Amino acid sequence: MMANGLQKDRRDMVVSSLREICEGVDLIDKTIHDPFRDVVESLIGQGSAIAWKALGAGGGGCSAILCSPSGLEDVTRAIESAGWEVIEWDFEDQGVLLNG
Repeated sequence: MMANGLQKDRRDMVVSSLREICEGVDLIDKTIHDPFRDVVESLIGQGSAIAWKALGAGGGGCSAILCSPSGLEDVTRAIESAGWEVIEWDFEDQGVLLNG
């Protein structure tokens, strides 16, 4: 569903898929999301964020957060206040390229 939502530019499908994935991770082990949970759940509760997930092996120290259309400033302010860094992302079409 995630890939389909991205390909069709269907935000609702992407959000729904990320929420389901997050719930699945919590079923495996809630501690994976614990380093991020308080900050992000607060943002979701106030409507600034709409979905999220820890990234990388064992959380990896990163979290992807999908903001509501008007929530970017609030999310940025909250995560910077928590001592986190904002890492902008975009689609990448080539993958890893090896030289030589």
